[in-house]
Amino acid sequence: MLALLLVSSGSSWSTAKAQLDVEILETSVDYSFGGQVTFWAKTRWNTPPEKVQIFFKSLDQTNTIVGEVSVREDELVYVHDLVRYPLPAFSEIQYWFGVQMPGEGPYVSPKFSFFYEDNRFSWQMLEDKPFRVHWYEGNLEFGQMVLDVTRGSLEHAQRLLAFSIPPKVDIFVYANGAEMQSTLNLGGLTIVAGHANPELGVMVVSLPPGPAQQMETERQVPHELMHILLYQKLAQDYADLPTWLLEGLASLNETYPNPDYMTVLQDAAKKEAIISMTALCRGFPAEASKFYQSYAQADSFTRFLYQAYGAEGLQTLIQAYANGLDCERGAEVGLGKTLTQLELQWQRQSFNQSPALKALAVVLPWVVILCLILLTPILLILNSLLRGKAGPQKMGERPAMPGG
Repeated sequence: MLALLLVSSGSSWSTAKAQLDVEILETSVDYSFGGQVTFWAKTRWNTPPEKVQIFFKSLDQTNTIVGEVSVREDELVYVHDLVRYPLPAFSEIQYWFGVQMPGEGPYVSPKFSFFYEDNRFSWQMLEDKPFRVHWYEGNLEFGQMVLDVTRGSLEHAQRLLAFSIPPKVDIFVYANGAEMQSTLNLGGLTIVAGHANPELGVMVVSLPPGPAQQMETERQVPHELMHILLYQKLAQDYADLPTWLLEGLASLNETYPNPDYMTVLQDAAKKEAIISMTALCRGFPAEASKFYQSYAQADSFTRFLYQAYGAEGLQTLIQAYANGLDCERGAEVGLGKTLTQLELQWQRQSFNQSPALKALAVVLPWVVILCLILLTPILLILNSLLRGKAGPQKMGERPAMPGG
């Protein structure tokens, strides 16, 4: 027992001594967005370390990047290549150091963090808690307009579902789609119109100047805000919701329905090219036309569910999926019908498509062919009987004329 106590106390003393022998006095981070990031720290130690490593990751990621740090007397330097190994744009990056001292236990520093934003632009900022709008092109009036739309979007979402006020939401507004897309690509993301990082409460939108700017604001901002609110409400269960429901709810929060969606759906219905909603449970097709049609279907189908079952129905549906039920079973538990049954109702109501008529359209050509096959011999027999009743007629003999 005495020996065990001595070993135990010796181990504790060694770790404590390592903690005392190493200290991070100050640290900073410098980066060029999409280029490289340099971590720097000033330290204090009694003897030079054997090895120093840096650990860093985004708060919304599980994988930690590890690198070997260069030691220059009492300074630590590590350069990370953002071209080969990008960090997610507009995310909080957490980092810390691990120091191995000679003959002692490792020292792990406190955790530090920095916000990795697009520093290629000079951002203006306007705040009305919990919202902060960041933009680089436009005046203060523009920033206020985005802020007003965001607050109105929250109120609209709260009328749809029971949402609490989020702790913090940052809106980054780009002046055109190309600049926004380049930022998301450099941050390891590929998005068509906008992007929300719901874990961090960040949305990125593109609002080009012009007459359609207000309408685009009222479409994109409510859409991305809904993703953030849903994540806040469901936390990790957010990922269990079908893709069509996530995007459908986001579209439902938009100020105005997209008029192009119905045109796309009517065309798909005529071509009998409606995608099964089951196929849209775990992602949308990569093909551009199908991708857009998937958003249109998600929007139309979710609006149908909201009109049929109301906010309470949507709430029970969300909870069923958040409990981990699959696509078919979740709909059945939440709304009392399978997803397939709901889809048939939606198609009948939206496109006037009756399953009986659709089935008849498929078999109708075969019915016509069968009728022709069966009627042909019957017609021949009838024709023969009619000719028999008329009796034989001699050649050259003409029928008697009436009164002749």
